[in-house]
Amino acid sequence: MALYRYRYRGGSVAARVVSTVFGIIAFILALHIVFVLLAANETNTIVNTVKHMADFLAAWFKNMFTLGDARLQALLNYGLAAIVYLAIGGIIGGLIDRRWPDD
Repeated sequence: MALYRYRYRGGSVAARVVSTVFGIIAFILALHIVFVLLAANETNTIVNTVKHMADFLAAWFKNMFTLGDARLQALLNYGLAAIVYLAIGGIIGGLIDRRWPDD
């Protein structure tokens, strides 16, 4: 009978770094969505900083959907940007992990 040892396969360090960076970008976009949905005070330093970072990161998606409701518009535009960033990070991380496995 063969003995199997469980070994954690976390992937290469580079793949984890890429996935983490894209995850942080998606988190910033999601945080901006939460601030918009909850009508956070835009003069607050944290809210303002997150807004500027999200505007920069979602520049291509910013006015993709123009609706009458600003909250729904932010949810769609920034939410789509977050999903795209997560997908791109997953794809790049997977390609790095397959090409340069950390064995």
